[in-house]
Amino acid sequence: VLGVCEWRTCPAGDVLYSVVDERGDVIGIVEGSIDIYSRYGPDDNPLLHIGHEGAWVGAGVLLADQPRRATIVARTDT
Repeated sequence: VLGVCEWRTCPAGDVLYSVVDERGDVIGIVEGSIDIYSRYGPDDNPLLHIGHEGAWVGAGVLLADQPRRATIVARTDT
């Protein structure tokens, strides 16, 4: 699986994906941490979870064929 992955870096504060984005990326955190918000992000909703190295997000969208239900923001340089 890792052989077909695209490696990216994101500065703190960047939105990795939003609830309004089309289905797509499954993201694994190799370094840094992320904030997971329900719906539209920090301005509209409380923080649900902080993901750290080893966390994967976005797989449910692909497996369940459902729209995204969270907004993911880089908490630290990731």
